[in-house]
Amino acid sequence: MTWSRIAARVAASLVLALCASTALADPPKPPKGEAAGRGGKSIQMRMMVTRLSNDGRGVDPKAKELESKLSSQGIRFDSAEVLQKKQIEMGAGEVHTIDLPNGRKARVQPLHQGKDGVLMAVDVEGSSKADVRARPNHTVIFSAGPFRDGKLVLSLEPVESKNEAPKEPQ
Repeated sequence: MTWSRIAARVAASLVLALCASTALADPPKPPKGEAAGRGGKSIQMRMMVTRLSNDGRGVDPKAKELESKLSSQGIRFDSAEVLQKKQIEMGAGEVHTIDLPNGRKARVQPLHQGKDGVLMAVDVEGSSKADVRARPNHTVIFSAGPFRDGKLVLSLEPVESKNEAPKEPQ
């Protein structure tokens, strides 16, 4: 075998090795504001887990808006304690799992975002399951099962747009 044939085989092997390593490398990360899953815009969502009860402790100031929404629907309680509150960012089709204080899990999956809001699938283990559409800055509330001497609720609220500065959870 001549040196030129050996050099050609080594070069071919290096090209194959380079192609294989490129194929196995991590895919490029989408730019900020792009969804991880399908190349669309990311979806900002405010999430809050609250314990409701009638134990006379009063309403947490962070739960005043929730109390107002529930009481307007005839749901009454005298105590509300916010246990978790944060803003999450997801892509359409991406599943976000929330560990609830009662040991259950809630799974939130935005399916589509359009001018009429965010269509999302929500599944709270052993409690509630629904596909709902929420307009930006409108809250949807799900039962999340019993906790201590009360009941947990999960609140989800899509944020207006990516251009808007996100509100910090209180």
